[in-house]
Amino acid sequence: MAPTAATPAATPKDPHLPTLCKVGSLIAPRAPQDIPSAGLEDRTLIELAVKLASTTARFTTEWLAGRMHLSAALTRSILTELCVEELVEETMKISEGRSHYRITQQGRDHGARLLEVSRYVGPAPVSLDAYRAMLRWQFANTPPVQPEQVAAALGDLVLTPEAKEMAGLAVSSGRSLFIYGPPGNGKSSVGRQIHAALPGDIWVPHCLSVANTVIRMYDDQVHQRVDLSNEKTVGIDHRWVRIRRPMVVVGGELTLEFLDLVYSPTLRTYEAPPRLKLCLVLLR
Repeated sequence: MAPTAATPAATPKDPHLPTLCKVGSLIAPRAPQDIPSAGLEDRTLIELAVKLASTTARFTTEWLAGRMHLSAALTRSILTELCVEELVEETMKISEGRSHYRITQQGRDHGARLLEVSRYVGPAPVSLDAYRAMLRWQFANTPPVQPEQVAAALGDLVLTPEAKEMAGLAVSSGRSLFIYGPPGNGKSSVGRQIHAALPGDIWVPHCLSVANTVIRMYDDQVHQRVDLSNEKTVGIDHRWVRIRRPMVVVGGELTLEFLDLVYSPTLRTYEAPPRLKLCLVLLR
């Protein structure tokens, strides 16, 4: 099924919102077909492609597209730029749009310099503005949680009617919910039951690009990926991952370090803090 535009007419167009398409039963970000439509800073895709190319002796168009999670058309545009700059060279053409490549010595030297700055090699990032716009759109188009739904989810817990009503009102407000108290008073149980009442899946990016710095977002230890095997995913921007509404339970005190980016000296890149990866934080 060909993807079709699917932005609700009643919603004002956010200039940073990725182009959306409907594929099967999904509304998803549409895969960009050229470098400008990827919405990233200059040379972000080129530099990531050079780093990936420097990790192997030879590669194909499909290999690079799969590693970067990009469309074939966009990958061909990137490879054309790399060939013009003599960072890679085409060694054999299989068919129209499909070729074998190898990195040149100039490209290998350039890749080594880039890896000294950041060792991230993986799916291409999305911009921070695109992520914010996508979150706003998803929250605006997610069915609101009703107080009675939360009350039903908390039905198995021994709570006063006032506590259930307060939890329902807090969650249906769409704002952050802070649960606190002494150890063993049921904070985690309440949080898990409320999380079960939250409807819908959401899209999150594999990683973000902020001023040419990559911040890893998707974490398979935190996020539960949605199986899309029954959907026709051609045309979807695979820089984004479909996940269940996330929840994280953490221990210890809430400190400023918990809200800050985590830098990895080994990878020379940043990991998003737990607060950025989730919708609900529980402290115990």
